[in-house]
Amino acid sequence: MLESPTVNPYTINDHPLAVVPSSKDLGVLVNDKLTWDLQISSVVAKANKTLGFLRRHFGVSLTGPAHTEGRCTYHWCTPT
Repeated sequence: MLESPTVNPYTINDHPLAVVPSSKDLGVLVNDKLTWDLQISSVVAKANKTLGFLRRHFGVSLTGPAHTEGRCTYHWCTPT
């Protein structure tokens, strides 16, 4: 028979800290089970947003022409 884990309440200046299912520390998402699921989901979502931006604004595709990088660099680095 498995026993439930002992939960010790943590306090700061006699104020109890809330128990949360996940937290972000130094840019890394950590959950109560110490798995990478939330971190990976977050990174994938951010990459998809960036890819969507590039596709909308520059017509970039994963199999697009080699000069796409030059178009993006020219657009962002050329003074107006």
